[in-house]
Amino acid sequence: MTNEVRQVMDKLESIKEIKNYIQSNELVLIYFKTEDNGICRELDSLIESVSEKYNKMSSAKVDTGNLPAIPNDFKMFTVPEIVVFMKGTVVVEQSRYINFREIEEVLSNYYKYI
Repeated sequence: MTNEVRQVMDKLESIKEIKNYIQSNELVLIYFKTEDNGICRELDSLIESVSEKYNKMSSAKVDTGNLPAIPNDFKMFTVPEIVVFMKGTVVVEQSRYINFREIEEVLSNYYKYI
């Protein structure tokens, strides 16, 4: 038996991976961030807590610093940004000032359908 620790959130590293992830999973939370942003570093544990709470939901982190095409493909203007998709459709999108109460409300409403 191994003492492997389950990673709470997947890590996506390409536009194709992100799009496939969104299309392949029913309820998805994507956390767009950069490693050099202090706010993003502060939010990491909060985002992971939400992912643990809604563990049937698929969740992933994307380091936008490694993907310069992200703003064009996902119409992003700043990080951090959290986007929740239900069956490929955006149901909540928040950037810069993240309202976790609203995100939790949306997740609890959609979570019962997966």
